[in-house]
Amino acid sequence: MGGQVSTHADVYSYGVLLLELFTGRRPTDDMFKDGLTLQNHVEGAFTKGAQVTGIADPSLFSDEEEGEDTSVLRTGSQASERITRCLESVLMVGLCCAKESPRERITIKDAVTRVETIKSLLHTTKM
Repeated sequence: MGGQVSTHADVYSYGVLLLELFTGRRPTDDMFKDGLTLQNHVEGAFTKGAQVTGIADPSLFSDEEEGEDTSVLRTGSQASERITRCLESVLMVGLCCAKESPRERITIKDAVTRVETIKSLLHTTKM
């Protein structure tokens, strides 16, 4: 956000990167104007009771090479629920890292621990 280089800035960048990867949106996207930011966009999915799958990058749920939808999210299965929880969790890590105030951000160690936990949960859903 234009400050000095620091580990707090690295954590912020990591958070924004996670949000970009899982939403498919850049902070410079045309939709982000009039005070709307990538962080606000993601937070809105949590606070307005919307499904985070609605703001997720659709390419996460399809086989782009084959052009077909391979999403387990459409099946209503137990695996689908776990994958949705993992998506929510990774977006929350992104938000915790990308807080405006450096003092409010989690540490990179905490972020890595949370992502590893999410990864473990996701690996238990392999079909």
